[in-house]
Amino acid sequence: MYRGEIFAYPVFLQKELQAATKGQFYCTDIVCKYWPYLEKLAVSMLELRPLLRMRPFLSVMHAKAHSTKCEIIWSGKHQEGAGTTAGEEVEMVNSYLSPCALTTKYMTKSARNDMLTVHAIGWNRRKQDSLHLALSTRYVKILPRSHETFQKAEAESLEDLSRELGCPDSMVHQWVHDVRQWATDATVF
Repeated sequence: MYRGEIFAYPVFLQKELQAATKGQFYCTDIVCKYWPYLEKLAVSMLELRPLLRMRPFLSVMHAKAHSTKCEIIWSGKHQEGAGTTAGEEVEMVNSYLSPCALTTKYMTKSARNDMLTVHAIGWNRRKQDSLHLALSTRYVKILPRSHETFQKAEAESLEDLSRELGCPDSMVHQWVHDVRQWATDATVF
């Protein structure tokens, strides 16, 4: 981030978000650059230390666009408690509002604000009206992959693979450790 991304804005937004919602996660497309900045800042600014209690993660599509190391360290897909959150909600709103640009660019500032407000209210109403369907669909989809069932299936799959390849559990744990170390250490290739 050399230009264009000013971290003071996300710090302000995160501080306000945490105060209002007590959120557990902080999802942004620049978390791999932002979070180390926040950690350095929190050393000298004690009032920002509570922000470090949130767990940062990179949205699914942005994780695919970043380096493999970045995806391993920051991807929300592998964080406990994040569920199946994609982290792309802001992009969905932007894609809904972007067609407004064709007409609002010729409007006065006040008319443009009114038009965007009307469209944002429409987006929120549409989400609210379909929320019960979206949540029940997600619930039905994730139920077979509940934590215990999923963990048991993954453990069985890992045991079968370990048996097939003839490698002990200690070797698998070492591989996981090596990959995590590779992802966090800039000098290891």
